[in-house]
Amino acid sequence: MKKLFYLICARIYGPELTARIVYFLELKKQISAVVPNVLVHSRSIFSKDILRMKDSERIRYLILSNSLLSIIQSVWLPRYAREQSFYYDRLKPESRAWKMCEAFAGTLLSLLKKNSEFIGVLSANFDYWQDAAFRASCSKDNLAFMVLRRENEATEKARAVSMRRYADVRIGTIDLVMVFSESSKKLLESIKSENIVFKDIVVTGPPRLDRPSMIPDTILQDEKDSIVIFSYINGNYCDDPRNFWEVVKHLYRFSEERGLSFIIKCKSEGDKQALKNAFSEHDLNPERVDWRVAETPIDVVNKAIVAISFNSTVLYQLLSLNVPLIIPFVYASEQEKDDAILHNSKGMDEAGIFRVDTMQELDVELNRIIANRQKFDFTHQFRLSLRENYLSWDPANPSARRVEETILLLNNRRSKNR
Repeated sequence: MKKLFYLICARIYGPELTARIVYFLELKKQISAVVPNVLVHSRSIFSKDILRMKDSERIRYLILSNSLLSIIQSVWLPRYAREQSFYYDRLKPESRAWKMCEAFAGTLLSLLKKNSEFIGVLSANFDYWQDAAFRASCSKDNLAFMVLRRENEATEKARAVSMRRYADVRIGTIDLVMVFSESSKKLLESIKSENIVFKDIVVTGPPRLDRPSMIPDTILQDEKDSIVIFSYINGNYCDDPRNFWEVVKHLYRFSEERGLSFIIKCKSEGDKQALKNAFSEHDLNPERVDWRVAETPIDVVNKAIVAISFNSTVLYQLLSLNVPLIIPFVYASEQEKDDAILHNSKGMDEAGIFRVDTMQELDVELNRIIANRQKFDFTHQFRLSLRENYLSWDPANPSARRVEETILLLNNRRSKNR
């Protein structure tokens, strides 16, 4: 109903009045009169980072749904212009459609600036079409446009895809980009284009990993009754979709034979629906699966005997939970294996991580893990190696705090220059 309401508002009242309605209904009640405020465009996965940041006592994060921004701006922008990265190539910036979007964004930001100590906007990436008008308005109103980048290119394949994507796009200037790893920072620094300018790039790590990473000791190993696979069907994770589907089919049958719950943790509602629709093609019953979307990894695996995933950032968090982890390299080429997250060719070997190349090996490891019901405590040295190779992650210095300090430092610098 809310989306329909705002769709009607945008069509009937236009950008300025719609912005005022959004301000009074969505944002005014969130504003702090004590600490600086930042408008956050929330979206899938990024919301997990926001969840760890929102308890800050030094910044108030004002949450505005990206889906709501999509609905409103789609009234003025034609469909062909609503594409990540390449929207400027589809519609000229001076067109009436973009002017309508800028009027909406400008009015909303002006209200926030007028009625609070307001720093600017925080997004999950720098190339979303929903943010384009907000970036332009931030620049005009001397506000900061900041990014806590949810993408973390941990493999050569992922880095190559991003480099191709950003080679020719016209994004403009971004005041601050916070990233999860040194490799992501180096990638952005290597982009040499006058069409994308990053004033500052800072490694903060992902706030979503800040939660105390312990499965309650009250849950005994013998009480654990589930197998969990974290979705990785998307081509950015594995080259051959058989990797995912053959593993899913094996886990489906294995869990049924053993009387275990089979959980599939999806990345989004869209991911969940696509997988459920594809189940019939593989002669599987989606009703026998426990589908999860919104829960955090710790909530999903707290009664899991073993977790399975491939080339996904979730691997980092699973390692912090001391759960046995299977990484399937089924149907993976040697090049893909060498490039993969946590492949032992990188010296990332550790008890509790089981790499399998065939379905037979998968079956052997599943039976062994379930028979032993062993809890693995990953070593400090391994955690250090993980951080150096893939991800800036330090429980002693939470990422949410680093994000907070980076934003406040930027705000102090900008205040001195005004």
